[in-house]
Amino acid sequence: MAARQGRQADSVDLVSESDSEDSEDMSGSDADEPSWISWFCGLRGNEFFCEVDEDYIEDDFNLSGLASQVPYYEYALDMILDNEPPADVMLTDHQHEMLENAAEMLYGLIHARYLVTQRGLNAMLEKLKNCDFGRCPRVLCDGQPCLPVGTSDLPGTSTVKIFCPKCEDIYYPRIDYQVSRLSQG
Repeated sequence: MAARQGRQADSVDLVSESDSEDSEDMSGSDADEPSWISWFCGLRGNEFFCEVDEDYIEDDFNLSGLASQVPYYEYALDMILDNEPPADVMLTDHQHEMLENAAEMLYGLIHARYLVTQRGLNAMLEKLKNCDFGRCPRVLCDGQPCLPVGTSDLPGTSTVKIFCPKCEDIYYPRIDYQVSRLSQG
């Protein structure tokens, strides 16, 4: 995260138009630094996320309607895809934090859509088989692997829970899996 925070400087109005569409620099794939998606999914508390394929994110059809739900949408999308910001864009610490929060919200919304695709379902099936979401706490369920479930479609209204398909009950995940940023996906 420290490397990501190093991209800030003085100030810029994030909502003003800029040359962000003209900047097609894809130099964010350094061998020694993981992609934003890998970094984000690897954060503690984000274990329930799977890595969404970049080609899915780059398809505008899959992102339809999200621009109106996420502040600084274009900047957040560029951050997720590791596109470097235009050279004339300088961010304060506060603006960088707002942009990071917007990128996290956008990724959660994209993730929720990705999960209903065949590739998304396969990725979650692998996590289920590996018991990445935890096991049912009831003794009679005999360690049944659980699935994450959102109780609301609105980002930030509740945290993720886990669902046991055997007893059909919903539980709070163990404290080390408590996910406060997960946007129902």
